Amino acid sequence: MSNPFDAPPTPAAAAPNHLVAGGPSGGEPDMFRAPEVPDVPVVTASDTPTRARRSPAKLVGAIAGVAAIVAAGTFAVVRINDNSSAGGAATPVDVGHELIEALEHEDLLAVVDLLLPGERETFRDPLLRTLDHLKRLEVLDDSATAESIGGLDIHFSESSVVEHPTNVDDISTIELDGTVTASVDGAQVPIGSLLLDEAFGGERPDMDVAGQPEPAGSQRFAVVQEDGRWYLSLFYSIADAARGDAEIPAAGLQPVGADTPEGALDALLQSTAKLDLTSMLQVIDPTEAEALLRYAPMFLDDAQQALDGLDLDLAITDTSFTASVTATDGRSRSTPSR
Repeated sequence: MSNPFDAPPTPAAAAPNHLVAGGPSGGEPDMFRAPEVPDVPVVTASDTPTRARRSPAKLVGAIAGVAAIVAAGTFAVVRINDNSSAGGAATPVDVGHELIEALEHEDLLAVVDLLLPGERETFRDPLLRTLDHLKRLEVLDDSATAESIGGLDIHFSESSVVEHPTNVDDISTIELDGTVTASVDGAQVPIGSLLLDEAFGGERPDMDVAGQPEPAGSQRFAVVQEDGRWYLSLFYSIADAARGDAEIPAAGLQPVGADTPEGALDALLQSTAKLDLTSMLQVIDPTEAEALLRYAPMFLDDAQQALDGLDLDLAITDTSFTASVTATDGRSRSTPSR
């Protein structure tokens, strides 16, 4: 069985990733994977435990069903009306305990609320759009909710959270461990009519799984302090896994940006033409690239030397741009090009 803080496999239609980082070995976090469904003993009519080989159709049904209910987690962001809300937790260890509690209650809303505010803002609109598409395509039915994912039951025992401070005060890591049991009640999985009709011939597949306790394995996450609160961070977890034993910079690269959308793109293109990595990074959205900017001083010099060694003469001319502004209804409006 995979790690409990991994979340279910992403389907083809599907969902954006959910919030989980890799283990101590530095694997990349993957946001929407839950524990893999184990091949478990099946009880016969005589109540004698036996082990049955799961048929391909049943396995596909279980995977598709669990993937669908994870996609239903996009309902969570509907409840986040203010991305500047406090969220997070009081201490790094509290973040870990609240993450375990949220997963145990299958409460994706609570998991999203633990994210660094900038990352919540980054993922919010894509999640909402994905939800709209899944409902429109009838991949999900109307019974899906954020507070308790239908059909999935996760239970943790002997769980522990240990903090590992870093060399800076505002970034720390937490290590989670314990035992997890994951079960699926197929009758409660909110599969939409599209999957039922096209993938399963109009009949709900047998997805029942009686999970067995499995060691979770040690999992590490980066947590970040902002305005007195601590938050879980996907991007900082990736960056922290990549830094190895190197120290985190006390201050990161400062964003510069531009006065207009067209100006930002033009600045990026001109920096690219000059192979000026610092200027390239300074015009990236600091909401999305906060972790990248913070860790940039660790690799900028070496990376710039590598670019300088390319002996490349590049020019970008005769540029023309059209800015598109997304309205609250999800539609785009274009401004005149130049």
